[in-house]
Amino acid sequence: MRPTALLSTLLIGLTTACANKQASTNAQTEASSSRSRVATQAPDDSNSQQFVQTLLSMNIDGFSPVDSGGAKLVYNSFQFQSDNTWVASGYVEIIDERMECVENGTWSMEPATAPNVAKMVWVISQTDCPSREVDTRSQLLVTLSDNRIRVERR
Repeated sequence: MRPTALLSTLLIGLTTACANKQASTNAQTEASSSRSRVATQAPDDSNSQQFVQTLLSMNIDGFSPVDSGGAKLVYNSFQFQSDNTWVASGYVEIIDERMECVENGTWSMEPATAPNVAKMVWVISQTDCPSREVDTRSQLLVTLSDNRIRVERR
């Protein structure tokens, strides 16, 4: 093969490899963007958007949402997701017995009354926590502050 033909072949191969690499990078960027673009279904007002932004950035720990008739539920980790779901792990304590458990569910909200206060509905989709039931719906007034969450039944 003549030197110019060899050089031409190498340049074409290099150009093709670069184009393929760029296409692969673009596809990865698009896939990553689509994952981060999962739409949160929440009111569009300023207070609500600030509330959701704070809510989604929190990793809540040591949180006890309810008293289940003598059983104490404590979440070691509770996180809200942008697809209007939540995931939690923790334990239920009954008298002197402690049982680890995991549950998840969905969340929705009314327009926030302040950047850190909103009425929410949490629904349990799956649970292995003793004294907790699937499809339990809780209507709550939620206040967020300093990476902590406070809930009151409504």
